[in-house]
Amino acid sequence: MQCPTGVINGSLVNPYINYPFQPDTIEMMANYTEQSNAMDMAVKFYYTIRELSNHAAELFPILSLRGEIVNDEDPYTIPQPGYCQEADCHGGDVYLQQHLVRNYTACWQQGLSNGEIDAAVCNIGTSRWFNYYVEGVYWSVAQAPHINGIYYDGINFDRNSIRRVRKVANTAANAVKSKFPPQLDLHTGYVSIRPPSLAYLTHYAYMDRVWNGEGFNFAGSPIYWAVDISNYIHGLTGDRLGGGAQYDIKGMMFGMTQRNSATSPAWWKYWDQKSIQNLHQVGWWDPSPLVNFTLNSTKPSQNCNTSSFIKTSGAYHEACGGESGSVGFGGPCGAGAPVPYPNLTAAEAQQVCCQRQAQGLPCAGFSIQHEADPTVATKGCFKLNTDCGVVRNAAYDGYTTSGSSSTCSTSRYSPAAILASVYTDFQSRAIVVVGSWCSQGVAAQLVVDWTQLGLHEATVTASAPEIPGVQAGRGSVDLSKPIVLPADGSLLLELTS
Repeated sequence: MQCPTGVINGSLVNPYINYPFQPDTIEMMANYTEQSNAMDMAVKFYYTIRELSNHAAELFPILSLRGEIVNDEDPYTIPQPGYCQEADCHGGDVYLQQHLVRNYTACWQQGLSNGEIDAAVCNIGTSRWFNYYVEGVYWSVAQAPHINGIYYDGINFDRNSIRRVRKVANTAANAVKSKFPPQLDLHTGYVSIRPPSLAYLTHYAYMDRVWNGEGFNFAGSPIYWAVDISNYIHGLTGDRLGGGAQYDIKGMMFGMTQRNSATSPAWWKYWDQKSIQNLHQVGWWDPSPLVNFTLNSTKPSQNCNTSSFIKTSGAYHEACGGESGSVGFGGPCGAGAPVPYPNLTAAEAQQVCCQRQAQGLPCAGFSIQHEADPTVATKGCFKLNTDCGVVRNAAYDGYTTSGSSSTCSTSRYSPAAILASVYTDFQSRAIVVVGSWCSQGVAAQLVVDWTQLGLHEATVTASAPEIPGVQAGRGSVDLSKPIVLPADGSLLLELTS
């Protein structure tokens, strides 16, 4: 389940960012790769363009090109929070300030285990340096350190360039008859104005996997998961970065596990024991899904009062619709959004929410900044719906009212749906991975297509196994009765004939 090991810069094995050509570094990387390959594990190394280590032998010659390769700017007038080693966050590490002095921009400044700083400068991905980089890829695959792939933390060059990298990596691996096809792994954080599903759309054809997580909303809708987090729609599988154990099961609806989490060993062990490599996945997005649901309908109460609100500490139900899905009190719910209400206490916000309902205005609840003293008025956002999942944030509390709770759906196009993906051999067993995006608990009846699944209903036994840290076991499950899931919940079921 886990993709090939990725060795990032700043580590003992790969200390200097985007420069794997120091003799002592090559020896260490080659030894690490050799030992990993002997255990039948491939290794990817962080190697890209955007930053260049001050340990690069070519640094001063390319600085003389005055802006063609290294950014030519005043390092002392551009603040760089997160990259600085000095108190004023200008100029980068002291090495850059003393030896480069001017006409550069400091990029990643990494403390190393020997106490030194790997002080990088920013360089340009579309410059002639890219030719050097491509040759470096071929060199590093075809001879020591014999890397098996590249881990990208974002990419700052275009489609034609990544196509060159793909071709060169494949050619080099074939030239030395490597047993490991070269892996290109793209990791990125989420930027709202330029989501990765659009920013890297032209690059995906040449990548093997994605690893998304920083800034992503794991409480987002099923479509958001499919397009932005998993990239299944682009033919790629991936791993999660973040989200916590509560999304382990839901992640496997998209073939995703989380790297390096406390629950990963038990989770990988489970899928190894089930020989996932011998199972076919039929996702919830398939035109003919193997498992559907019917829901027990309930009519919400129409009487809104302060006793009808349910409080959730450290979490709240998010509204769909962006800024138009929320109304602020005490502050805007989005840049430029109106603020029609002043600071309110939780009790006052409940009253206003009920008043809105009485006036025919939508209000499904609200989020409010956490205050130890409930009589303190503070900021928050009224939610016009609760269709976009649960957001966990210790700084906020959430209140929802049953008088206007969203209706759960079985439609794959709904942001508040209950859905299932299935792993099966179409003969004797199936693993049903169920996820709910509903904002309240739901009782759902499984509707299984036994014919497509290749199982005989009369001989099937169902169970919910215990997986340490991932799922508390439920034992035997009666499929003739609805399964019960909490809000934003998930469940893994085994069907065995």
